[in-house]
Amino acid sequence: MTSIPKHNSFPSLLILFFLIITSCDEQEISRQLDQNQNIIPKTPQAITKIPTIQTPQTPTPKTDVTPSPTPELEGLFIYNQGIRAFRSEEYNDAISAFNMVIKRIPHLALGYKARGGAYYELEKYSRAKEDLQKAIEINPDIGGAYLYLGLISIALGDQDQARIELKKAITLIHPVREKWEYQQAEKVFLNLD
Repeated sequence: MTSIPKHNSFPSLLILFFLIITSCDEQEISRQLDQNQNIIPKTPQAITKIPTIQTPQTPTPKTDVTPSPTPELEGLFIYNQGIRAFRSEEYNDAISAFNMVIKRIPHLALGYKARGGAYYELEKYSRAKEDLQKAIEINPDIGGAYLYLGLISIALGDQDQARIELKKAITLIHPVREKWEYQQAEKVFLNLD
């Protein structure tokens, strides 16, 4: 049995697909021209000039920054790297990753929440609060941000504020999809004095 070498053949497949589509179009055009021989005369004297339709050119707006073709996809890939660093307790690496995510996708509340969580773990509470409040500003239903705000309130000795934030976190965090955050919020809330 012959083994086929494994490599990334996506670019080759894309080129092959393009060539097939292009040749199909040419074959279809040739077939239609052959069918319509009587309509289009082949002698130079009988050919009249075919009018061309001109479409107006719309000016393209000038931008100083050339965006990546897929900033969201790249940002989500980097977000996953940041989550792995966070789970490995490499909080500075996580913050670096989340900085890149926020740069690529500034409207992603998860980026701010995750970076705020990493700042919380490093006990940089003022930076953490800024990021968590930004996450809530973007998406008021992001329960994990309330969890970390509650944890910060506990660390700063404000039990009443922590109770409010943790209760909100418990109502907003999805108990299955965000199981760890939900269990953490519940556990901390139940252990408040």
